[in-house]
Amino acid sequence: MDVYTQRRQKIVQYEQFINEKLKPDLKKVLDARDKIYERISKYLVLQNNIKLVQENKINHMSTLINLASNFYVQSKVNDTSKIILCVGLDVYLEFTLEDAIEWITKKTETLTKEAEEYTQKSLDIKADLRIVSEGIFELMRLIQNKRNKNY
Repeated sequence: MDVYTQRRQKIVQYEQFINEKLKPDLKKVLDARDKIYERISKYLVLQNNIKLVQENKINHMSTLINLASNFYVQSKVNDTSKIILCVGLDVYLEFTLEDAIEWITKKTETLTKEAEEYTQKSLDIKADLRIVSEGIFELMRLIQNKRNKNY
């Protein structure tokens, strides 16, 4: 097998590595990070709503509750001094509004750190993509130089 064929095979292998490993890994990491950002967004909306209830001293209110699969029913909240939050693993705890805000703040900080880790992973994968792409480019350049010398 000549050098030209070996280099072409290496280019194909690197392209497969990019398409079958690096790009799917990057997509998974970015999707996971986006899900975390969605959770953070929901927590921040909840935190703002709790603050509105506190600031406006709302003692009772009407709302819609999602029972499942976006099936909503109207409900009345007679006591707005406490709230029930899912703290993970389908465990729900009752909080005062102040405690809920504190818990949400800590939770969003934790989620933000987790999102930053995914961002770093994505940057590492992008760096790998760039290195492999530059390797492909270099091999192509070598092939082209060899062709030019032969003509």
